[in-house]
Amino acid sequence: MYLRKKMYSGKRLARGQTHRRGGWRRVISVALCAVLFSTNMVGVFAADLFDDTSCICDVLCGDEGNSACPVCAEDPAQCTAEAQPPEDEKTPVCICDILCGDEGNSACPVCAEDPAQCAAKAQPPEPEETYIIGWTWVDEEEFLTEYDGEWYLSLPGAERDDLTEELLEEMLPKKLCVELSDGETEYLPITWDFSPLSDNSQEYYRLDAAIGEDYALAKDVDALYVLLEYGGAEVYAATYPGERRALTGTDKLADHTVKGITPAGTTVNLFDYDPQIGNRDNDVLPDGARFENYSKGINENALLLFGGSAMREAGFWNLGSGAGRPWGQNNVNMKGIVKSTLKDNYPYINLDQARSTLQNPTEPIITEDGPWGNPDRKLMDIANLNHAESENAGVDKARALSVKLLKDRGLTVADDGTVIGDCEKASLSYLFDPDTTTDGKKSYQNVTGLFQVDEDGYYYYDARKNFAEFTESHATTKDGTQSDGSFTLYDGPAVWRTDAGYNPDTNAFDGEMSLGNFFPFDSASKVFDSIQTKDKNGNETNILSSSEKITNVSNAVKANHYMGMTMQVDFTQPENGKLNMGSSGKQDMVFQFSGDDDVWVFIDDVLVLDLGGVHSELYGTINFSTGEVITGQSWRTGGLPDNPGSVENDEKTTLYERFVAALGQNGAAALHWATNDSGEKIFPTGTDHSLKMFYLERGNYDSSLQMRFNLQPSLYHSIKKVDQNGDPLEGVAFELYAATAENDDSTDVADYEVNGDAIGTLTTDKDGKSSFVRADGSPFSFTDQYHADDTLYYILKETKTAGGYRALPKDIVLKFNPDTSMLVVANRYQTGAYASFFSNIRETGTITYGQFDKQSGVIASSNTALRAESKEKGLIVAVPMLLEENMSHDEVANDGKWQALYGSNTEGYGAVAPAERTAEAWRKAVLKAALYQASDERWPEWRLTYNQDTGRLEGLLEDLPGRADRYVLNNADGDMKIVYGVIEPRALEKLGIEGDTSAELYDALEAYVSSAVETGVQNGESSEAVIDGIIARLDITGDSFEGRDFSFLNTDQFQREFRSIIYIPNERRELRVQKVDEDGKGVNGVGFTLTGPDGSTITGTTAKVDGQDGVLIFRPDAPEHEPGYARVTWAEVNSKYTLKETSAPMGYALNQTEIPVIVGIYSIYADAGTKDDGVTVMAGVGKLMQTMTKYAADDMVNITLRDITAIAQTQKAGSFALNGWADDLLAGTQTPRSMNLHYGVNAVVDYGLHDEDGGKIIYPFFTTDEGFLRTRVEQNTVALKSKMYEGSSNTANWDDLSGRDLTSLFSLLNTVVVTDQKTAPEDTGKLRISKTVSGENLPAEDYTHNFTFKVSLKDAGGKALVGEYYYYGEQRAGYIRDGGTLSLRHDEALTVLGLPAGTQWKITEKAEDEWSISPVSGIISGEITKDETAYAAFTNYKGDLTSGSLTVSKTVAGNAGETDKEFHFTVTLGDTTVGGEYGGMTFTGGKATFTLKHNESKTATGLPANITYNVTETEADQDGYTTVKTGDSGTIETDKTVTAAFTNTKNSTRPDPNPDPDDTSLTVKKEWVLDDGGEATHSVTVELLRNGRHYDEVTLNAGNGWKYTWTDLDDRYNWSVAEVDVPGFASEVSHRGTIWTITNDDVPAKPVDPVKPVDPVDPVNPVDSVEPVDPVNPVDSVEPVDPVDPAEPTDLPKPEIPTDPVPQTGDETNLNLWLAVLGISALGIITTLVTVRPRYQGKRYKR
Repeated sequence: MYLRKKMYSGKRLARGQTHRRGGWRRVISVALCAVLFSTNMVGVFAADLFDDTSCICDVLCGDEGNSACPVCAEDPAQCTAEAQPPEDEKTPVCICDILCGDEGNSACPVCAEDPAQCAAKAQPPEPEETYIIGWTWVDEEEFLTEYDGEWYLSLPGAERDDLTEELLEEMLPKKLCVELSDGETEYLPITWDFSPLSDNSQEYYRLDAAIGEDYALAKDVDALYVLLEYGGAEVYAATYPGERRALTGTDKLADHTVKGITPAGTTVNLFDYDPQIGNRDNDVLPDGARFENYSKGINENALLLFGGSAMREAGFWNLGSGAGRPWGQNNVNMKGIVKSTLKDNYPYINLDQARSTLQNPTEPIITEDGPWGNPDRKLMDIANLNHAESENAGVDKARALSVKLLKDRGLTVADDGTVIGDCEKASLSYLFDPDTTTDGKKSYQNVTGLFQVDEDGYYYYDARKNFAEFTESHATTKDGTQSDGSFTLYDGPAVWRTDAGYNPDTNAFDGEMSLGNFFPFDSASKVFDSIQTKDKNGNETNILSSSEKITNVSNAVKANHYMGMTMQVDFTQPENGKLNMGSSGKQDMVFQFSGDDDVWVFIDDVLVLDLGGVHSELYGTINFSTGEVITGQSWRTGGLPDNPGSVENDEKTTLYERFVAALGQNGAAALHWATNDSGEKIFPTGTDHSLKMFYLERGNYDSSLQMRFNLQPSLYHSIKKVDQNGDPLEGVAFELYAATAENDDSTDVADYEVNGDAIGTLTTDKDGKSSFVRADGSPFSFTDQYHADDTLYYILKETKTAGGYRALPKDIVLKFNPDTSMLVVANRYQTGAYASFFSNIRETGTITYGQFDKQSGVIASSNTALRAESKEKGLIVAVPMLLEENMSHDEVANDGKWQALYGSNTEGYGAVAPAERTAEAWRKAVLKAALYQASDERWPEWRLTYNQDTGRLEGLLEDLPGRADRYVLNNADGDMKIVYGVIEPRALEKLGIEGDTSAELYDALEAYVSSAVETGVQNGESSEAVIDGIIARLDITGDSFEGRDFSFLNTDQFQREFRSIIYIPNERRELRVQKVDEDGKGVNGVGFTLTGPDGSTITGTTAKVDGQDGVLIFRPDAPEHEPGYARVTWAEVNSKYTLKETSAPMGYALNQTEIPVIVGIYSIYADAGTKDDGVTVMAGVGKLMQTMTKYAADDMVNITLRDITAIAQTQKAGSFALNGWADDLLAGTQTPRSMNLHYGVNAVVDYGLHDEDGGKIIYPFFTTDEGFLRTRVEQNTVALKSKMYEGSSNTANWDDLSGRDLTSLFSLLNTVVVTDQKTAPEDTGKLRISKTVSGENLPAEDYTHNFTFKVSLKDAGGKALVGEYYYYGEQRAGYIRDGGTLSLRHDEALTVLGLPAGTQWKITEKAEDEWSISPVSGIISGEITKDETAYAAFTNYKGDLTSGSLTVSKTVAGNAGETDKEFHFTVTLGDTTVGGEYGGMTFTGGKATFTLKHNESKTATGLPANITYNVTETEADQDGYTTVKTGDSGTIETDKTVTAAFTNTKNSTRPDPNPDPDDTSLTVKKEWVLDDGGEATHSVTVELLRNGRHYDEVTLNAGNGWKYTWTDLDDRYNWSVAEVDVPGFASEVSHRGTIWTITNDDVPAKPVDPVKPVDPVDPVNPVDSVEPVDPVNPVDSVEPVDPVDPAEPTDLPKPEIPTDPVPQTGDETNLNLWLAVLGISALGIITTLVTVRPRYQGKRYKR
């Protein structure tokens, strides 16, 4: 490697560089190689010559030899090594193992003298020790139980001999999940120390776990051990009393409370009953109590009695059979006390079973008790058997309800045992209805705080863990409902139980005693008398404790025994009956109960758990995934068993079987059931259900209560009513109807038919919300309705609208999706309503950080649990993500196609795309979107809340984008998902974010981000740059969760439920009034009165509103007494109002026009009346419904409504019909007047024109000064498909709505513009600019194409006018200034108002390919005249030019004619809008003026065809002239020139002083022969020749009839004529006498053979003109040669061109010589071109 580096350490050569000395280097290299090779070969040769055995010793080995040496091993004397020098002569060598440093090493011969010479290497630093800072067992079988901070392995019923090491190794954890101090998480193997088991005398053992030597526990981390218990009762029984100390005055019970909660959707009512037995301190029946002792208070006239087992003459239902009796040991419950279905919402006594005998009676029958203390005694089936009916009445009768009791309650018993009659208290509503008043009963509604959440995410209450004390109060719960009180939970159980631990070997209760009773009406100070300070193992504890071993026998603690409780849980069946329980994954949804006495649990009013009677502790479980219903004897297990169904005497049935028993086979089957993987019937996914539990404590011993469940709370579909700003509307009512689709999934409500009457109603609250409810007020379940009758479609009708707001123009069609249980709006683009959804999020188990998969974009579990501090003091944010259109989930890595969203459904959404598919890029994008979300308080808070009561995360995410069925959670092919992330506490600290709750933290974050963005934007930064700057302050890189400021969470570990929320818009109706003067300037202080259909009036005054003067808005929520606004509650549709100006400011004349105003279906419409009444109407699309904004506001999510086309519709003045609207067609076409609008671009309200359509200076309104006007709206599908605007992006989702009417989605803004004339008008005028498009078979888009014009407005001195000037047109309005641009399309005109008189204006049209402009110059200019309108009319042609020309010529004749005199002409066109330069004439307002002299003419070219013209001469027939004119009026003909010829003749009347009678005259006339397609020129010039030389000339044209006569010619000369050459004609001159005729014939000349084309040469500059020579007879014309490509011009020297006269006709030329010369010249040129190649100097030219 060293040599390699040396070889390549020199400078590298550049590519192409050579080594100049490479030759001798190669020679030397070869030589060296040869030497090396030779040397090697010599060595090899020498080795071959000599023996290969040689001495290898380093040290002279001496006599002892060296066995390792091949020489010295045989003969030490042959050793060739050198002898070692004496010790004192040896060079010392460093012997250090470790670099000894400055202190040296005395044992080293080198370092003892000089430590600096130490040759040892420095030792690497000792690795920093890694500590375990947290751990948990990997207890896959869940054998361990945690209680009060310690772990137990409980083996109830096990003997000591059963505790083998093999058994314990199987049950104990084998691994430990540890969190290390370096931030890593590892799984470590563990071993167990079983040595304590050698002591057989122990009842409890501590088993310690050991880990490897490389790991150590941090100081404050719990030791690794498990407490092993066996035999006796369960764990709770053995933990008390420990070491106790008495409560003192300094001990606070409040310090020993734990927070209780109430699960969502759960309602608890509590009842305190008084049987009026004894007193409240001792309410136990005295022994041997008889009938009269239990007929008061709550027992009065009742069949179910409170009083305990001492009751006689009460019967089986009231005496009961506990676990101490044979029947109670062999049977689970006393079935059939209540009917199998609820009656009027409450249990009802099953009178038919009153005289039924005891089920499964015990054999033999025992009639008397044995000694109580004798464990072998046999007990009676039930207590006081002999006295239940009467003294010695007999066993069977005693086992039934007492006849005596029945008769006393008004019931009789027939001979066959049938009970006849009825009893008011057969319905247990007197016990359980809080609104029913009964003697001996107190009711407490909506009691809160009974439950906690265990580590697995289940809600629970367990009297063996926590004593619950009820406190009466009258408060309001978090959800706004009234509560009569709450439970206070304490950190220990209270009151020793009478049932000591059950021992199955002795079949007796001789095990450990246990604590835990449910006596809510007794105070903690009554039941707790001490604090437990140590447990049985001496570990310190600090929980409340009850008096040691004092049970409730004989009411020793004088507790209140008699109570009742109801609990209702509205829940939804999750998919397959399983819930996501955090890191535990999917778990069965269950409800579990254990307790006594009576417990009846109904589901959907069907009895499922029947644990009736006075009995020992029993349990029941309902599993909604397996469908199993299990009941059993929990007195055997000390509460709920770990494995229901495995306990002796357990009874199993199913949900379906319970429903069959209650409803019959047909009734149960009619409810619809799903089938699970085991074939059992369970509830279908998404169905809503109600669980109702009725619980009674009627005895005088234990009161047991334990519940555990994870029922998914019911969520119901709802609506939200909002106005055009997204604000809620209260009091809007709806009715829901089932419907049938005539055309499946149609988007038109007309394709659906309503079935029957309304099945649901809704009325919105102050938040604009309402859930779907039935007529009786109960929740309406779409899932249940589907399972009942397969209904999929519904019609939602708005029956009451907020005052002044527009009702829905169409009913809403809802479609239910049974696969997702979600709703969609089928006709959302017809109504503006859409289905969003909300998600209820709950942490139900351990949540871990998320690990990003860069291939799929999935965030999975990392096995690193989210820290408690992060949950409590950090912020958990939720960010929706969208897969870009047409992308798949598993795109290749780094494609970055998922986008993080922010915004709201009513404001629209933005998106942040990750730069690449990496974890860091995704973290940045998601955090960036979350910060954007926090930057706007209008947007929903997508975050979770840390519930300080439960220590868990929860949240309700509302206003989410898209539908729930688009999310991957519900649809594997979905294109949306939600990502959760945690902003760690340290990140918030870096940003200065503080707060005690999640809400406070988020509010602080919101304030921080919004302030930062606002400040940054003010300083010129973009909001994106500000957000990026915030992120830059945080650390989001690296692989350590603990080291980052932001990390993902495992989304799948949250339990999430979805429901639809239907957003329904109500648009506010309003009418805008705009008051202007004649120059278009707003006028404030003008009063208007709006008179309603009932004669009522509303007045208002114009003012500046939103920066615009002269505005008055009539609307229902207008601020009162504020100029610019007037409040009106519009009457019903088709009502008529009248608007009139009632006062005008000084200096303005009042406009007296009365303006009709109509309440339409979509908007408020005003009648513009007739022209020149000073009233115009402007109509625009207005505001997009707030509910639809999300389909327009963002270029990255959904752009369905981003591009729209507004189309003008009109009705005639004076008449209005709701359905009378018709499209306003462009002149001469079937194309509607329209404009393309773009959301958020140059917007007025929501939409504006794109820059390319002039949007920066054009308001998006149609206008009219006649009749009614409105807009209708369609999607601009072309813009979405073709990206017709520069810079537009169409990658987002969008729906093709081409051709569909979207008008109902817009507020349709109408503005009445009322003009007042000034009493002293200013010196101003107007300028009207118009556009007409012409051509054959033009497509519609040509008529809607916008042409661009530049406007120049200068004063008389040429300086630009200052300020802006208002303009308006049929479909747009705005302001223009000098240098501004306008755009117009066919049949459109814009009028600019208020231009000062004298303004020099010029309008220049921008030329476009394929279009010709009239005027050809594209320029029209002029000057503004006071009170007049100037016109600039432009016509664009496509295809053949539909134009013609006009020539005006002047001839002066006569002997006195003045040939240098100027004559003034005016050309007036029939179209006064024509202006600009047309050839030689410039028109303004359809007029052109100019002057001509003799023989001069002017031609206007490109004039619009078919318009009329009239030419006048100012000097005609004046000053002695006689004017003859031809063609002075007529019509411009297409592609022709018409001529207006004016001849003014003036002859002198003075006689010739020397008349010559022989003077002569000469007349010339022109004839045309046009038989070969030629066309006569406009004029020709003829010379008069005297003796062959020029004397005079004249112009012949149509004006003088192509004829002229010279007179008074001296006959002494030879007079003739000649014509100036007319190209393309053969000319012939002939005469008869003095009349000369010049004939021009378009016959082509005789053809000649075509010459061979040559390569073009560079052109030369034109030659100078020469004086005309005498005419000659024309030569025969020749055929033109083939054209050649034009060459690019170059600067060449001008050739000398001879100017001699051309030869006379008849001259001969030597053609051969000429050709020879020509050939030589050509050869010279070609030779030059070939041989000379000029050097390239710039642009190359095509050859």
